[in-house]
Amino acid sequence: MKIVQSLKLSSEQLSTQSHYDYGMRAVKSIILASGALRKEYPDQEEDITVLRAISVCNIPKFIQEDIDQFNGIIKDLFPSTDNSPQRYETLKHQIAESIRDQNL
Repeated sequence: MKIVQSLKLSSEQLSTQSHYDYGMRAVKSIILASGALRKEYPDQEEDITVLRAISVCNIPKFIQEDIDQFNGIIKDLFPSTDNSPQRYETLKHQIAESIRDQNL
């Protein structure tokens, strides 16, 4: 329900851009992303998984002016869910280690 609600509110409140999609393709993308996140993080709470899937599928296509508005929509729909950015410390460490190993 929150997936559809987020898309509906986004279509009503964000600017009109030709590359924005709030239809069934968007719903399918979010569901597939949720499934992938669930496989990767099986112990993660469902609200966090859905919130991250909605963000991952939508934020990259939004223009800068719409991102703050979208984050407000998300905060309203998931008021008690932590939406802090994911930290990629392990990835950063492995990249740095790989660069050192290759003497780059």
